Amino acid sequence: MLWALSGLSLFAGLPVPAQAASLDDEVWLAADLDGLFFFDEESLFGSGGLITEVEEGAGGALEEVLLVNDGVDVGGTYSLSLGADWAWTPDEGGPAAGRMSRRVDLDGSLFFDARPRRDFRTFAKIKGEAHLAESPVEVGIRLHELFADMVLGDRTFVRAGKQTIHWGVGYFFSPADIVNVGRLDPENPEAEREGPVAVRLHLPSGSNNLYAYAIVDGRPGDYRLALAPKAEFVLGRSEIGAGLYYRSDRAPRAMATLSTSAGRLSLFGEAVLSQGSDKRFVEAAPVTPANPLGLEVVRDRETVRFHATLGARASYSDPDGRFSLTGAAQYYYNGEGYDGDFSKAHRLGMLYLVQAGKLAASDILSPGRHYAAVSASGTSRSLKDVTPSAFWISNLSDGSGMFSLSLAYTGWKSARASVGVSRTYGDPGSEYATFGSETRLTVGVTIGGSGW
Repeated sequence: MLWALSGLSLFAGLPVPAQAASLDDEVWLAADLDGLFFFDEESLFGSGGLITEVEEGAGGALEEVLLVNDGVDVGGTYSLSLGADWAWTPDEGGPAAGRMSRRVDLDGSLFFDARPRRDFRTFAKIKGEAHLAESPVEVGIRLHELFADMVLGDRTFVRAGKQTIHWGVGYFFSPADIVNVGRLDPENPEAEREGPVAVRLHLPSGSNNLYAYAIVDGRPGDYRLALAPKAEFVLGRSEIGAGLYYRSDRAPRAMATLSTSAGRLSLFGEAVLSQGSDKRFVEAAPVTPANPLGLEVVRDRETVRFHATLGARASYSDPDGRFSLTGAAQYYYNGEGYDGDFSKAHRLGMLYLVQAGKLAASDILSPGRHYAAVSASGTSRSLKDVTPSAFWISNLSDGSGMFSLSLAYTGWKSARASVGVSRTYGDPGSEYATFGSETRLTVGVTIGGSGW
């Protein structure tokens, strides 16, 4: 099993010096709750606070006191969500038909972090979830991460095991993230993504970083090895990244990323080239008794395909503390997408081919060629603990999309209440309105936090 392989390949590790961290990893540091790799309060000082008291006359260097934990740090998060949805879908030629659904979602994570020596560290994270809607309870527990770190010669850092790999700089869309198992969800872009089993070599050089990944995938007796080198270069206020991905049974890919800023705007972009595609495609074919849909499933290993995305993020806080605003916008060109007319005409046929096992569900994800997404949220002194937000995403190729408005109350310490309304639109057969447009009202309460 891949988990067993992760455990057997456990090496040890030392956090990378702060001056060697890339821009991607600085963002990771800011958002990381678990102290996965870089210096932060939790990983250096534990959960007892910022000040570490050292007994007078204690032996050992100060760095040993700060970087070494005698035991194992244990922590985690939990989240319980209760919600209800009311949806209205217009009937053909009749009044809108409404339906109600209720749901209970329970999510949690548990991590273990051991650093017995300054050059040895192991980390494991387990995630679990349970969902109760109108159907029986769905329960799942999975290993999210299991890795160890070590340092070779004070210059090369090694991480081995199941790990999240930080490729790509996109917010809603990230075609350059060609290595992780989990996919980026535009409606929840800051959620953790599941990574593969891999060995990573990291060689920092000043503010620049060189990486080399050996990624293992497959099943016992049929493992596949992928190689993925990556380089990151800091030029002034900008960071440029470039990487390659090669696996013998998949389309080779080359990617480039850019992160920079202009005033209050954080700008980012990605570009990807691939020789062929890992997806299966459908093409129009003659309608026959054996092929009533008039569709043919094909593979493409030759066409050079291009993906690109550009986006920006910004935040502003009034100097007098009256309000704050945060927003993000991004455009994505999908080189593996269909034009809008073809996608709308054959969307239901594609769904049938998925049910028949001739296509995988991943083959028809993001079927359009052009996408855009925008989000905005804010706070106001006059609204106190109420946070309004808006989100829009669209398949520009087929003219469909989804728009939502919500209000969240954050005045409680460990609970959050929200109410929102969303609307999908587009012609029947389009991505976001396959069976017609829909309006949905959602109310919910989420109780959660982190501890230990």
